[in-house]
Amino acid sequence: MADTTETTQTNRDPTRSIETPAFRPVPFGDRGSTLLDSLDPEEAAAHRRAVESVELPDSLATLVDDTDVLSDRPMFTWKWIYRIFGEQLTLSAVPDDRRATAQETKFLAGVYITLLDDLAEQRGDAATFWHLASVAYPGWNPDSDPDRDDIDAAYARSAMRVWRALEERLETAPNYDRLRDPYLFDLRSCFQAMDFARVANGSYGLMNPREIWQYETAAIGILGTVGADLLYVPSMSASTYRTVRPVLLEAQYLWRLGNWLITWRREAHEGDHTAVLFAEALRQGVVGETDLERLDGEHPAVADRVVRAIDESDLEATLAAEWERRYERFETRLDAVDAVDIDHLHADMGWLMRSHLATEGER
Repeated sequence: MADTTETTQTNRDPTRSIETPAFRPVPFGDRGSTLLDSLDPEEAAAHRRAVESVELPDSLATLVDDTDVLSDRPMFTWKWIYRIFGEQLTLSAVPDDRRATAQETKFLAGVYITLLDDLAEQRGDAATFWHLASVAYPGWNPDSDPDRDDIDAAYARSAMRVWRALEERLETAPNYDRLRDPYLFDLRSCFQAMDFARVANGSYGLMNPREIWQYETAAIGILGTVGADLLYVPSMSASTYRTVRPVLLEAQYLWRLGNWLITWRREAHEGDHTAVLFAEALRQGVVGETDLERLDGEHPAVADRVVRAIDESDLEATLAAEWERRYERFETRLDAVDAVDIDHLHADMGWLMRSHLATEGER
């Protein structure tokens, strides 16, 4: 007997589609960029003065001022973090009576992320790094011994003071009970990305653009900082949360790419070569693997030679043009979010890039 069942065409509509990850080649010299030269000296000086004039609340100042450990970073760094997470990088949807607490939450998350990033990329201290990263993992014991022989106990104690202050703010956030697991997952993703950078600095098989874009971009931690605002937004439904997160990931790509463009020369001299510029330079033969092996902070002449080789290529200009492309497209991504007000995030990411440019070398 013949099968007379009608075949439905509903799922074959050629106007429908699915989304898959894209890894798009960008030709050298595809378009020019003035991004890195766009800040005039007066605006740069104004950014620096604004940071220097920041006064941290007493409850925060004692965390970054009353310890020798955190003085590895200048006070300018902590003031800059507090400032950027103020009016500019606070989502409009955060109520007025929660904005100060949201700013403190993002500041503390930013400080903790910075302290772990320093352990991974500058100190290469895996034991202390994972001891402190474990706070975001299931089964973490808050009473675990900070005086273990295999960790930097003074650093761990100072960093834990920051974490406990962050926990206090998080626990008062209206949405924290419901969004605690996603938020801690975002912190774990950030810490895992930092560990990728630590491993990649000594394992050159990881120095390829695809993995760096896949993993290392999360080290900037935007879902753990700006994303913390969502813990304070009233009526944060699952559908709204699901819509906002991809937008924040786009912002994270912008922030990370901008950060790479601004810091790669300094990092070449510090022994950190996980910026995507180094991976592209290696892939295209601009530098060799031996050059990267000697970018260890101990061979300034090698660092000078690598910086000069990349400067003479079109790598930086091409990636700067890619930042501008992404920034232009980012505005259209915001249009898709109508349940919560995040429209100003486009202008704020441009402001953040200028602040990075103005303060590089001070932080």
